[in-house]
Amino acid sequence: MKLVIERVSKRDGCSINQFVAMAAAEKLAALDAEDYFCSHVARADLAAFDCIMSRAGDKLPREGMSDRVLICYIFNSYLSRFLLAWRLK
Repeated sequence: MKLVIERVSKRDGCSINQFVAMAAAEKLAALDAEDYFCSHVARADLAAFDCIMSRAGDKLPREGMSDRVLICYIFNSYLSRFLLAWRLK
């Protein structure tokens, strides 16, 4: 395992200590995010979410939009609807 960490940290351009510290920080952040969402899921109003998600959007993607931009556009649309449903609770 140490050899793999050495190889990957060199590829990433950092020391082994820095690589391990970053990996630990990422893991802790993921666990904190999981705790946050698990604690808030009980408050979710799924009926309101479904109602908001079933509404038609008011803006269509522009002609010639790249796939990456289109994916971001769709994600932002769904995210804003999700946050609105969450606030209505």
